[in-house]
Amino acid sequence: MPHARQGEDHADCLRQLGIPVAFDENGWFTSEAVTVARAALAIVADPADSFAAALYLTHGPAALPLEDMLTAALDEVLADHETLAPLIALHTQTPGRTASRMLAALRTGAGLDEWAAGLDDPARAHADLARLDAEAIAFEAADPLPAPPRACSAGTSAPFSLGSQFAPRLGTTPVRVPMALPRTE
Repeated sequence: MPHARQGEDHADCLRQLGIPVAFDENGWFTSEAVTVARAALAIVADPADSFAAALYLTHGPAALPLEDMLTAALDEVLADHETLAPLIALHTQTPGRTASRMLAALRTGAGLDEWAAGLDDPARAHADLARLDAEAIAFEAADPLPAPPRACSAGTSAPFSLGSQFAPRLGTTPVRVPMALPRTE
C-alpha cells in the first residue's frame, strides 16, 4: 500500500527529530474515547436512546457504576441524570448542525475533551477524537446527495450522519456501540 509506506516514511522522519509517533490504524473507531463520543452523538440525536445513555453514563465523564446505572434504568430515571443534561440541551440545536459541528460542541461544551484528558492515554484519546472529527468532515465533503431543500434538516445533520450515510463509510453502525469497554477505576 503506497499510503501506508508514505505514512511510515513520515513517521521515521518525525522519530529522527525526536517526536514520538504511534500508528494505531485498527481499533480507533471502537476506542473508549470514540465510543463515548458516538454514544453522546446518539443521545443528542435521540435523547430517548437508553442504550447510548447507559454507555455514556458508565464509560463517559460520569463513570457511573453499572449497578447505579441499571437501578436508574429500572426506575426509569436514566434520562434525568445530570451528566446527560448538556447532551439533551444540544438536542434542540441538532436539526441545523452537521455532524462535525455537533462533535465540536460535544468536545468543548459537553466536556469530552476534558474527560479524555483524564484517561490512561490522553494523547491517544485526543488523537482518536481528532480522527473522528476528520471522518465527519470528510463525510460531509463527500456527501453524494444533492443539497437538501431549506425546509428539510436532513443531509449532513448529526441524526442523518448517525444513520445510513455515516455507517457505510466507516464500515459499522455508529449508533449501536459495543458495551465491552475496559473499566478505568
